Amino acid sequence: MATKARHFLKIFLAGLMALIGFTSCSKDKSSMLVMYGTPYGSLDIKAKIVDNNDSPLNDTKIRVRLEEQGTHYTYNPYSVYDSPGYDFQLNKKSNVSGNIDTVLNRLPIGPNSKETFFVYHAKDNPSHEGKYLDDSVKITPVKLEDAEDWYWGKYKLEGTLKLKEKPAESE
Repeated sequence: MATKARHFLKIFLAGLMALIGFTSCSKDKSSMLVMYGTPYGSLDIKAKIVDNNDSPLNDTKIRVRLEEQGTHYTYNPYSVYDSPGYDFQLNKKSNVSGNIDTVLNRLPIGPNSKETFFVYHAKDNPSHEGKYLDDSVKITPVKLEDAEDWYWGKYKLEGTLKLKEKPAESE
């Protein structure tokens, strides 16, 4: 009998918790605003990757690095954490003209991203057979849309990354 009572109590409490969860979200716009998730921003990225002779480099992956400058701006879904920066690899590779044009939405970045770089890592580009040195170029974000609530706005990142060839190793 005690087992049946415990089983009934577990089912009852599970149902009660579900009802409490549904009532916390309201369709009434005048009620308390409940926000879930993470603050986000958007980036419109236009990168050009060239070698020392300004020849475009095809099939090249780069990263975007957002450095922190004294304020918190990098978030995870649970808490704000202190970080030296936010680094992410673009999913697109450069085309035959050396260009990468992409828009990234819902990134956990915001207007405090003052130091921004396009970064080349040789390890991300095995097709180059280690021909180029790791390098980066500083770019200035340009605001395209204003921030509103948890939307931190849209920014344009535009720049050219000129890669230097690795020096030949002496035997």
